[in-house]
Amino acid sequence: MSTTDRAALERKLREHPLVAARLRHERDSQAAEATIRECVYGEPVQISSWLRSSTYQQVKLAFSQVTGNRTINDALMQHGAELLKMFHEHYNEGPVSAATEFRRGLVTEWKSLLRLIYGESTAESIVLGASKQAKLSIPPGGPLTPDGKGYFGFDSMCHTFIGPIEE
Repeated sequence: MSTTDRAALERKLREHPLVAARLRHERDSQAAEATIRECVYGEPVQISSWLRSSTYQQVKLAFSQVTGNRTINDALMQHGAELLKMFHEHYNEGPVSAATEFRRGLVTEWKSLLRLIYGESTAESIVLGASKQAKLSIPPGGPLTPDGKGYFGFDSMCHTFIGPIEE
């Protein structure tokens, strides 16, 4: 992470309501400052009792909110990219095979769970990130047409084609 990014992250963290209140409080300010340095710069908190304090917990919570739990989102994107690769591999072997439809179901369920847990906006960014990472399209979640050449319906987190994505 660049120095500019760290400075911006530190500023956002200091402005977060949970942290700003702790920084203004005389008794909590030093623990809050130490925790900010740990979150942003990786400097360990020197006083062990601060690690058990509510100030430490509040700043860490604010940090996860400010960063959007990037490590979790990255893992979800990676999982989605793997699901897309499996789907496309089977689709290339047989577009209407049971194995292809099973993989498409896995992708659809992954998208649905993301929507349910994280909401539409966050889910969409994770799904599109997985598609970009895998460089593969996202299949629609609707049922297969009788001729087996397309899908009924359309969902907002899919492409209108099946195949690789050109950059």
